[in-house]
Amino acid sequence: MLSIFRTIAIVFLFPVSVAPCVKECPPFNFPVCGTDSVTYMNICELQNASCKKTVALKNEGVCLSKCYVTKTRYCSAPCGKVFNPLCGNNNRTYPSDCHMEAINCYLPADQKITPSYCGMCKP
Repeated sequence: MLSIFRTIAIVFLFPVSVAPCVKECPPFNFPVCGTDSVTYMNICELQNASCKKTVALKNEGVCLSKCYVTKTRYCSAPCGKVFNPLCGNNNRTYPSDCHMEAINCYLPADQKITPSYCGMCKP
Protein backbone atom coordinates (compact mmCIF):
# COMPACT_ATOMS: atom_id res chain seq x y z
CA MET A 1 0.00 0.00 0.00
CA LEU A 2 2.90 2.31 0.72
CA SER A 3 4.18 1.93 -2.85
CA ILE A 4 0.86 3.25 -4.22
CA PHE A 5 1.18 6.42 -2.16
CA ARG A 6 4.84 6.72 -3.12
CA THR A 7 3.89 6.48 -6.82
CA ILE A 8 1.15 9.09 -6.38
CA ALA A 9 3.63 11.35 -4.59
CA ILE A 10 6.11 10.94 -7.45
CA VAL A 11 3.44 12.02 -9.93
CA PHE A 12 2.80 15.23 -8.07
CA LEU A 13 6.43 15.99 -7.27
CA PHE A 14 7.90 15.31 -10.71
CA PRO A 15 6.56 15.91 -14.20
CA VAL A 16 6.01 12.61 -16.01
CA SER A 17 8.91 13.22 -18.39
CA VAL A 18 11.48 13.47 -15.56
CA ALA A 19 9.94 11.04 -13.07
CA PRO A 20 12.39 8.39 -11.87
CA CYS A 21 12.15 5.07 -13.67
CA VAL A 22 10.35 2.51 -11.54
CA LYS A 23 10.98 -1.17 -12.18
CA GLU A 24 7.83 -2.53 -10.53
CA CYS A 25 4.53 -0.69 -10.63
CA PRO A 26 1.67 -1.17 -8.20
CA PRO A 27 -1.00 -3.55 -9.47
CA PHE A 28 -3.88 -1.06 -9.38
CA ASN A 29 -5.73 -0.40 -12.63
CA PHE A 30 -6.31 3.33 -13.08
CA PRO A 31 -5.81 3.77 -16.82
CA VAL A 32 -4.19 6.88 -18.23
CA CYS A 33 -3.70 7.99 -21.81
CA GLY A 34 -0.26 9.03 -22.99
CA THR A 35 0.54 11.62 -25.62
CA ASP A 36 1.53 8.64 -27.80
CA SER A 37 -2.18 7.57 -27.79
CA VAL A 38 -1.33 4.43 -25.82
CA THR A 39 -3.44 3.52 -22.78
CA TYR A 40 -1.28 2.63 -19.78
CA MET A 41 -2.55 0.61 -16.80
CA ASN A 42 -1.59 3.42 -14.40
CA ILE A 43 0.63 6.47 -14.13
CA CYS A 44 3.58 4.36 -13.01
CA GLU A 45 3.47 2.39 -16.27
CA LEU A 46 3.40 5.68 -18.16
CA GLN A 47 6.43 6.87 -16.19
CA ASN A 48 8.29 3.69 -17.09
CA ALA A 49 7.47 4.25 -20.76
CA SER A 50 8.72 7.84 -20.51
CA CYS A 51 12.15 6.47 -19.60
CA LYS A 52 12.35 4.86 -23.04
CA LYS A 53 10.57 7.42 -25.21
CA THR A 54 9.12 10.92 -25.06
CA VAL A 55 5.62 10.56 -23.65
CA ALA A 56 3.56 12.56 -21.17
CA LEU A 57 0.11 12.34 -19.63
CA LYS A 58 -2.60 13.32 -22.10
CA ASN A 59 -5.66 12.50 -19.94
CA GLU A 60 -6.93 10.19 -17.23
CA GLY A 61 -8.79 7.13 -18.51
CA VAL A 62 -8.18 5.18 -21.69
CA CYS A 63 -7.30 6.98 -24.89
CA LEU A 64 -10.48 8.15 -26.60
CA SER A 65 -9.46 6.87 -30.01
CA LYS A 66 -9.22 3.42 -28.43
CA CYS A 67 -12.58 3.42 -26.63
CA TYR A 68 -14.73 5.24 -29.16
CA VAL A 69 -14.54 3.23 -32.37
CA THR A 70 -18.14 2.96 -33.57
CA LYS A 71 -18.53 4.84 -36.83
CA THR A 72 -21.92 3.59 -38.00
CA ARG A 73 -24.18 1.30 -36.03
CA TYR A 74 -27.37 -0.41 -37.01
CA CYS A 75 -29.86 0.06 -34.20
CA SER A 76 -30.93 -3.59 -34.27
CA ALA A 77 -27.38 -4.93 -33.92
CA PRO A 78 -26.43 -6.32 -30.47
CA CYS A 79 -23.45 -4.82 -28.64
CA GLY A 80 -22.11 -7.97 -27.02
CA LYS A 81 -20.21 -8.14 -23.76
CA VAL A 82 -17.52 -5.60 -24.53
CA PHE A 83 -16.40 -3.51 -21.56
CA ASN A 84 -14.46 -0.48 -22.66
CA PRO A 85 -16.20 2.25 -20.64
CA LEU A 86 -16.63 5.82 -21.72
CA CYS A 87 -18.31 8.81 -20.15
CA GLY A 88 -21.05 10.51 -22.13
CA ASN A 89 -21.74 14.23 -22.20
CA ASN A 90 -24.72 13.47 -19.91
CA ASN A 91 -22.23 12.33 -17.19
CA ARG A 92 -23.34 8.69 -17.46
CA THR A 93 -20.92 5.82 -17.93
CA TYR A 94 -21.59 3.45 -20.84
CA PRO A 95 -19.99 -0.04 -21.00
CA SER A 96 -18.81 0.67 -24.55
CA ASP A 97 -19.28 3.05 -27.45
CA CYS A 98 -21.75 0.54 -28.91
CA HIS A 99 -23.96 0.78 -25.81
CA MET A 100 -23.91 4.57 -25.96
CA GLU A 101 -24.85 4.52 -29.64
CA ALA A 102 -27.66 2.05 -28.90
CA ILE A 103 -29.24 4.65 -26.61
CA ASN A 104 -28.83 7.26 -29.34
CA CYS A 105 -31.05 5.15 -31.61
CA TYR A 106 -34.02 6.18 -29.48
CA LEU A 107 -33.16 9.83 -28.94
CA PRO A 108 -34.09 12.83 -31.10
CA ALA A 109 -31.18 14.31 -33.07
CA ASP A 110 -30.87 17.33 -30.76
CA GLN A 111 -30.49 15.07 -27.69
CA LYS A 112 -27.85 12.64 -28.97
CA ILE A 113 -25.22 11.58 -26.46
CA THR A 114 -21.60 12.18 -27.39
CA PRO A 115 -18.47 10.84 -25.65
CA SER A 116 -16.73 13.20 -23.23
CA TYR A 117 -13.77 10.97 -22.35
CA CYS A 118 -12.79 7.35 -21.96
CA GLY A 119 -13.24 5.63 -18.63
CA MET A 120 -15.85 5.82 -15.92
CA CYS A 121 -17.54 9.17 -15.31
CA LYS A 122 -16.22 11.07 -12.34
CA PRO A 123 -18.78 11.84 -9.63
